[in-house]
Amino acid sequence: MLDLPPLSHYFSSDHEQFRASLRDFVSKEITPFVNEWDEAGAFPQSLYRRAAELGATGLGYPEEFRGYSCGYFLQISTG
Repeated sequence: MLDLPPLSHYFSSDHEQFRASLRDFVSKEITPFVNEWDEAGAFPQSLYRRAAELGATGLGYPEEFRGYSCGYFLQISTG
């Protein structure tokens, strides 16, 4: 996985913490199983719930659509 140094002039400490939690989530919850899911042609729907618990779903979408407003750099750093 690509591990870039923090870009403090773009990201706040909250951004960096969020990005770190996403990296951790992907490395533990997705990477070990991705080949298995690819072969099966499906992945567990519970993955959406766990991602939502982190706040990783709906980034950049209006809150009325159950999204999370966020700055441009957070949106592109996670997408």
